[in-house]
Amino acid sequence: MLNGEELKKLIAALLGAYPNYADLEQMVLLELDENLAALASQQANQQKVLFELVVWARRVDRLEDLLAAAARDQPANKTLRATLNILREAIESRKPKVWYTAPSPFLACFVQRNQPFIDRHDFRKSLEHRLRGANAFGALVVNGPSGVGKSHCYELIVHVARSEVDVDVAWINLKRSSTFKMPPDAFVRELALQIALDTASLPKQEITGTADPRWARELAAWLIGQVKTRSNKTWWVVLDAFNHPSLPAETRELIHLLIERAGTDLDRLKFVLLDYQAPPEILGFVHQDRDLSEVTRSDLIGFLEDVHSHKGLPPAEDVIEGYADDILAAVAVPEGHPGRMKAVADAVAAKMREVFPEAP
Repeated sequence: MLNGEELKKLIAALLGAYPNYADLEQMVLLELDENLAALASQQANQQKVLFELVVWARRVDRLEDLLAAAARDQPANKTLRATLNILREAIESRKPKVWYTAPSPFLACFVQRNQPFIDRHDFRKSLEHRLRGANAFGALVVNGPSGVGKSHCYELIVHVARSEVDVDVAWINLKRSSTFKMPPDAFVRELALQIALDTASLPKQEITGTADPRWARELAAWLIGQVKTRSNKTWWVVLDAFNHPSLPAETRELIHLLIERAGTDLDRLKFVLLDYQAPPEILGFVHQDRDLSEVTRSDLIGFLEDVHSHKGLPPAEDVIEGYADDILAAVAVPEGHPGRMKAVADAVAAKMREVFPEAP
């Protein structure tokens, strides 16, 4: 991942290499197999186009692909290549050192902060199944204790979307904003920009400083109309931390209106809400049975079996079960505590260092 200053350098380097829309559009199509018009709005300000392209690449974890694409497209551009090499090195230096890689990052485990982080296999398969049945729900709510990996669901959703035809993912995470007080027009504008809609005709509030339920309905109607007429994709919209009490009531009402429509006649939008308590009026449009639970002994055994297989070791059921019991015995944090997941991960890492000297 690149920081803000590095993203500025990337945009400046790309602007020097692609000062006009047509050349950039050609590179994106030929090197990334993507339609630039679907990723960034075509406008006179080329810097803004590049900003939207970089935001998209960052959101879907394709920054490295974008760097490589520009390097391939302009191999003789020494200035561009020098900047891209520096940025590639920055990305590489921040990657965790992985001593073990599961066959798929969503099967047995993934590595978080250099620690093996146990995954709930049954939960992931259930979530994949629900996502691929996209027309069956307006919103999917994922709940669970703090620290069990709810936010990682976004990575899984992107992973599933890449295997689908005409499906993409938008993500609005209030944890990354400076305030949880996101007004409804700011919410719609951010979502519209992510799904490449022109916001010039976005409705404005007639009377500012007052709560007006009509405004939420107007914004919902505008977004629905834009998606129906201008988007050729189905969008899975991931909303993180929207259960915060500081979220304005108008914004919450807007989201509920969109969920209702997504569950009836708006197939192009589907919502995934992470850690959200759905009110009774939208329960008919929501699947809320996908909860992340505490890590179990069975989860640990599955992870340890996969590690043994990866390392070329013979299956040893009694040994693996003993490791799982040792890990759980070493966890002093009680179930339900916010620090439980990290304590389990620490115990797993300690056991792996004991068994495998190469583990970090």
